[in-house]
Amino acid sequence: MQQIIRDNRIQEDRAILVGWPVNDKPDDNLKAGDNRAVSEPVLEMNSEFKPEPGYRYILPVECWLKAAPEFRDYAEVPGVWISGSADLEVLHEVFILTDLVAVAFDSFVDGSGFSTASLIREKFNFHGELRAFGSVLPDQIAYLLRCGFNSVAFSQIEDLKQAAKQLLLSSHSYQGSVTQPRTPFSERITRSK
Repeated sequence: MQQIIRDNRIQEDRAILVGWPVNDKPDDNLKAGDNRAVSEPVLEMNSEFKPEPGYRYILPVECWLKAAPEFRDYAEVPGVWISGSADLEVLHEVFILTDLVAVAFDSFVDGSGFSTASLIREKFNFHGELRAFGSVLPDQIAYLLRCGFNSVAFSQIEDLKQAAKQLLLSSHSYQGSVTQPRTPFSERITRSK
């Protein structure tokens, strides 16, 4: 079972990501039996795909929309994954029906996922699990949380552990966030009036 950071701590996760491109290039530094990879278990979405009982699935938005709203063969409403540049207006109903939205980061230099998370929380009032996955770096964890993510999946165990350490160091911020929009400075000014 994979591990993710959810609600500011490392937790086991039973979700299976469906349809995310797998990097088939072998890691030369990964030795047999090495358990460094912690990324989401990935299944290819093809005509033979059948969900198995006992698992939580995260489907690409196109497949999620085809299966909605009945979700026959699924034990529960699956999560949905979208790109950081998805058109959120057309996904409003999706945010109402599911309790897990995963935002894919195709590249660690693409900041659109941060804006997407903020909009999903603020504009669409999504209160479920909002997960970042893909090319996310451990030192981005504080920014991800400030934008509204409450879970992050990393591809390597070292990244997961480093992100957990970052959480301990960045428990207080002078910037506002989606969950706490008022900054400490604005709070102090309000109290002094």
